[in-house]
Amino acid sequence: MIATGEVRVNGKTITMLGSMVHPSKDTIVVSGKTIKPFQDLVYVMFNKPPRIVTTMNDPDGRPSVADYFEKARVRMFPVGRLDWDSEGLLLLTNDGDFAQRVSHPKSSIAKTYLVKVDGQPTHEDMQKLMRGVSIIGGRAFALLAETAERKSSEKYDWVKVIINEGRNRQIRQMFEKIGYDVMKLQRVAIGRLRLGTLEKGKFRILTDEDLARIFSEPKELDERNRKREEYRRAHGLNEGVKTVRRTTTRGPDSFRGPRPERDSEETPRRTPTGRPSHHGKRDVRTSRGGRPSSDSRPPRRDSEESPRRPSTGRPNHHGKRDGGPRKFKRERD
Repeated sequence: MIATGEVRVNGKTITMLGSMVHPSKDTIVVSGKTIKPFQDLVYVMFNKPPRIVTTMNDPDGRPSVADYFEKARVRMFPVGRLDWDSEGLLLLTNDGDFAQRVSHPKSSIAKTYLVKVDGQPTHEDMQKLMRGVSIIGGRAFALLAETAERKSSEKYDWVKVIINEGRNRQIRQMFEKIGYDVMKLQRVAIGRLRLGTLEKGKFRILTDEDLARIFSEPKELDERNRKREEYRRAHGLNEGVKTVRRTTTRGPDSFRGPRPERDSEETPRRTPTGRPSHHGKRDVRTSRGGRPSSDSRPPRRDSEESPRRPSTGRPNHHGKRDGGPRKFKRERD
């Protein structure tokens, strides 16, 4: 490939074997395609402060996430986003497949937030969030909404919310729909990966165990499902549903085996229609096209019993005329 002039370094064609290049500094093009140097995959958890743009390059010159990774040797990008006023856990990586898997809606990865609202949301308000409310882009609901164990007052309260979507300002819109304004919004977990004691503006490299926690269901959802199952068992809801279904049909102990074949003399079939039976065959007593056979047609009427109507000269159904029109003489006075 070098001898044929297909390799170019920094715009110059290389024809000498053994030429030295720097993979991270030089631009290498082979057969018209740029060769990207191999990089180690990096996964970072960052505690985003508020009033920072979730981007690596802001044209308006606002503070961005890139300001905290100026000395990084590897170029990374955020996975998902957090609003300008929101704070908390944010993932960064240089692995495109990982970012696509985490942010794609089909993954349905749960994200946990602590929300500070003005007022005291009631239990009914929590139920409304879990049943779903209509916001911009369609109906949205929370997997879990409950009062958080944080200091509150008569003017505000903290709510823990878990969702598996990532629409723009989704949580703020959901609380506005039930009559509350969001004063503070902090993401504290993605899956089972928790922010913990990581300070604002700091980051740490994730391990393989941390990456596995991202795709695991939060403990809060496991606890909720366990309590629901215990409640249903204590009140006999699961058993009741199964019992009703069995007793309303034939019961678990009333199996009678396969049904016997019907005899044509004891249980005659219905009038043939020409449609295929459940065995894929047509009834032998019908002709093609669904018309009854000649044996099943009613007998023709005899001319003596039911004489034909007077002929009009019009063609009959056989395409022949019936003797021509009759002539009637006009009676004169």
